[in-house]
Amino acid sequence: CIFAVGAALLGGALATNRTLTTLDLSDNNLHINGAASIGDALRVNRTLRELDLGENQVQAAGARALSQSLASNHTLRTLKLSRNKLLEAGATSVGELLRSTQSLKHLDLGDNGLGSAGATHLAEALRSNRSLVGLNLCNNHIKEEARLLFAEALKDNESLTELNLKDEGIGAALMAGAAAPTKAATKLLERTKTFKRGAQPGPAA
Repeated sequence: CIFAVGAALLGGALATNRTLTTLDLSDNNLHINGAASIGDALRVNRTLRELDLGENQVQAAGARALSQSLASNHTLRTLKLSRNKLLEAGATSVGELLRSTQSLKHLDLGDNGLGSAGATHLAEALRSNRSLVGLNLCNNHIKEEARLLFAEALKDNESLTELNLKDEGIGAALMAGAAAPTKAATKLLERTKTFKRGAQPGPAA
């Protein structure tokens, strides 16, 4: 583990690096400060395309710092933040990022305790996002009424093609005839040809 101290040192190097395209820092006990250090580096880094910060206790404050930093980054394509206890507040920050980013394509927020409230923030953000193609929200305790908001969001979103709601499957709910807008349901199932219950968002484009 490199912890937050190591992340600060790595962030300094990342800020000036011009060759690294993929960085896996999962399970390194970075915590909030470590995530913030990496985020600061990404304000100026222009080569990194894939970043894995899964299982690092990033929490909501770390998600906020990362989201603010990534608002000025135009090269990162894949961000993995699974198992970081982001909760609803973290989802709110990521939702703000999704409203502004024009470059992020794959986002992994699996197992973060986002709940229905957090999912609602993300669904609303997808209405104006035009870059994301893969979103993983598995194991976030999202109730049916919140899941169906994603079908509604796809009326306005023209980019998302892969959505993972494993164990809380919107595909199953819609196909079973749950109380959902028929047109939105049809649009979701027609457009997500790569949609597989439990599938992970694909690699960066």
